[in-house]
Amino acid sequence: MKSIHIITILLIATLFSVVGCSVQSVPAASNTYSTQQAADTSATALKHYSDATLGFSFDYPYTWQLQQLGQGELIVKPKDSQINQIQIGAYPDKPTFTTFPNDIRSKMAETSVRQLVDAENGTSLKIIKNHSSGNKWDWEISYSFYKGSNSIIGTQFLRETANVVYYVTIYHSVDSPYTEGYSVITSFKMNK
Repeated sequence: MKSIHIITILLIATLFSVVGCSVQSVPAASNTYSTQQAADTSATALKHYSDATLGFSFDYPYTWQLQQLGQGELIVKPKDSQINQIQIGAYPDKPTFTTFPNDIRSKMAETSVRQLVDAENGTSLKIIKNHSSGNKWDWEISYSFYKGSNSIIGTQFLRETANVVYYVTIYHSVDSPYTEGYSVITSFKMNK
């Protein structure tokens, strides 16, 4: 789990170092979030996570675990999974990523993914697509790499609003379609 927290820090450090911004901490006490338990505890039941301070929410399978790494940083994944997971971050002090030309944004996103793969001791990184996405996300980068003998595929999404930078990173074994993971991303809502 330490490597996941390091990955989150590297991602944000990359974004801020490229644009010369600094991160200011918001006291943890000012953060309001909640997790609602589903009445139904079957394999198809969902929990709802909401962070009122940073303005995001999402649904995830009842059987999954959620780990809070710090304010606005968390991991959600199937219990006992060492590969399939989703990292989520929301940061109120942000660079103005969307004001950069696409070639700079592309380099920033690729650097972030390279750091993530390095932190995971991954090899053979291949960038599949790296572009402005035009839907609810400002930027999307998809990639593949090997972690040991496991072939991994991942996508990192980035959205900048007037107040917060949101990012969601999903990666999973190529052998797993990880439909539940993509459902979590589809349910992700930003309202700041």
